[in-house]
Amino acid sequence: MLKRYSVILASLIIFFSLSSTTQAQQGADLAAAGLQSLVTELKLDESQKQEVDALIKSYTEKSTAIRTKVLELQTEMKSLELGNLTKKKIQRLSASTGKYSAQFTEQTLLLQTGFYAVLNSEQKAKFDELRGQIAERRSIMSSQ
Repeated sequence: MLKRYSVILASLIIFFSLSSTTQAQQGADLAAAGLQSLVTELKLDESQKQEVDALIKSYTEKSTAIRTKVLELQTEMKSLELGNLTKKKIQRLSASTGKYSAQFTEQTLLLQTGFYAVLNSEQKAKFDELRGQIAERRSIMSSQ
């Protein structure tokens, strides 16, 4: 029982900690794994499972596209000659970095809210309980 509980808590931690733009593909894979574990724990029906699969597919496609843009931007930044870097170029690169970070955050939150919207009231209560336990564990760990 404790092992299963730990797996569910780990899944929720993964689900709610996806935020690194440069790790979007890894995050997409972790999101899928975390959601699949929650699908089992929350006993989603077939219709709900199909909705979650569609959410994961959309998230994976969009986050992968964002990751590709971030990698292109990182390559560009690595090849910059610092002596020729203008304030305008710095502002453009900074704006692009912020834009991609915002897009990834948006996709992550859409995945999370979409998943929550699929749940019925009983499943939401269980999900909220598990999420509260994660917050409590994080609080304990950060105070140590």
